Amino acid sequence: MAIFVDAATLPLVAPETRPMPGQIDHVTSLPNRRRFIADLPLQPGGASRVLVLLTLADAKHFNEILRALGHEFADHMVRAGAERIAHLLPAGCTLYHVSVLSFAFVTVTTSAEEAARAPAVVNTLVQSFRRPLLCDDLPIVTRVGIGVLALPALINTPAENLRAVLAAAQDSRRGPQGWAFYNRNTDEAHQRAFQLLSDLRQALLHDTELSLAYQPRIDLRSGRAEGAEVLIRWAHPALGSIPPSEFIALAEATGLMVPLTDWILTAALRHMRAWPPAWDRLKVSVNISPSSLHQANFAERLGTLMSAFMVTPDRLELEFTEGTLTSSDAAVTDQITQILALGMTVAIDDFGTGYSNLDYLTRLSAQVLKIDQGFIRTMDQDPRRAILTRAIIDLAHKLGYRVVAEGIETHKILDMLKACDCDEGQGYFFARPMPEAQFRDWLKSNLDGAPPGELSA
Repeated sequence: MAIFVDAATLPLVAPETRPMPGQIDHVTSLPNRRRFIADLPLQPGGASRVLVLLTLADAKHFNEILRALGHEFADHMVRAGAERIAHLLPAGCTLYHVSVLSFAFVTVTTSAEEAARAPAVVNTLVQSFRRPLLCDDLPIVTRVGIGVLALPALINTPAENLRAVLAAAQDSRRGPQGWAFYNRNTDEAHQRAFQLLSDLRQALLHDTELSLAYQPRIDLRSGRAEGAEVLIRWAHPALGSIPPSEFIALAEATGLMVPLTDWILTAALRHMRAWPPAWDRLKVSVNISPSSLHQANFAERLGTLMSAFMVTPDRLELEFTEGTLTSSDAAVTDQITQILALGMTVAIDDFGTGYSNLDYLTRLSAQVLKIDQGFIRTMDQDPRRAILTRAIIDLAHKLGYRVVAEGIETHKILDMLKACDCDEGQGYFFARPMPEAQFRDWLKSNLDGAPPGELSA
């Protein structure tokens, strides 16, 4: 079993002061983060100093250990990690236990060349932690992260130095060498992502920042507007317009996609309720995240919401990616079955972006197939892409699907799609996504149909 590391035997930066109460970690007996914050300004000056932080494992792996083996074993693992690090440090180097899984120390490089490629001790640590930690005779394999920050850094405070080198340690898990220098660009990207997630939570509580845009869908035979796809927009009060591709990806990776989807559906249904009765045939299409389908009552809540806004189910089309609709997850399948039973339309979104087995088209309970814009935009330049698009439309029709082409931007592509007997289309050639009020005005000019390509701007 790993033993406690005795902080009294480790040389402190300022030997005339000893750790005060609250400056010792209770698991390892090492000086803690508070002590590090106090000691870092006392470090000798010079451009050859390097701050190194090592994390023993990522949070997910550590939580799995906690769940399987308990807190006492997890403490043993942390102490074993501390002991291994301490034994590899240069003489006179203080080790600090700065968080549950993280340890930091300051070392000195022997040359400018070494500083450019990190101190030798960093590579020693990488090699050492490729061997499992032995805890209660049980080997624990863990992938450490090691961050390196040259001192003095542009960052002013010890706390900011520590945060920055932790960001570098997290970056190191994505590279093959096992460690990473602090990178301001990636760090700023992480900080922006964190800010956006935090601010998105607040934006969902109000109606001042988030809004919907509508991109019309056109019947390619009659030129009549059949409805629209609804898209989310975010006007951040400080950062300006945030691209949906940025904040939706962040929401997907957290628990925010479910409330964001709920917000979109509620706002869309509120708009539809306010539209005149003559527009009741228009269908609104909404992208639905797989995470929403893992909510056991999603279909039931959606039905209740539609009843509250007095919108009939046949006016709502829910778009799902191929991967979602082919899922073997029983919960997902059950929710889609309930959605269809309520009378809503189900569409396969972005068809053609994955490596699909066409056989699944014979088994899906969907009525609409939307061909990804990546196929459509280049079909006039790539004869093979045009052949494939025609084949997809023909196959989909034979299987009973209505086909929608996304990304129509030129008259030539429109003519090609009409020749392929494609049912509907959307894209900048017809109209860009527009706020709901502008969409209303657009509909007044285009609702009754016009030759495609002669729709009003």
